[in-house]
Amino acid sequence: MFDGGPGSLFHIPEGTLERFEPTSTVRLVVTYTSGGLDKFFAEAGEPAQSHELPPKSDTPPDVDRFIEIAARHGVDMRPMPGS
Repeated sequence: MFDGGPGSLFHIPEGTLERFEPTSTVRLVVTYTSGGLDKFFAEAGEPAQSHELPPKSDTPPDVDRFIEIAARHGVDMRPMPGS
């Protein structure tokens, strides 16, 4: 586990299983290369209804659905340990 603060930069090599667990409110920029992950997000996400953050969901995310969509886009997504 690595802790980051303001201005931190992490390089995560291809093939590394990664997970982000913010411990406070954060602003985070994640860049994936060589690209193409936008197709996963387009299929897994839903259009914003406004320019505001939506309210927190009352239901947990459908992780199995995300894993299935990820596989179609060459992403190895796995459920959180212990879930």
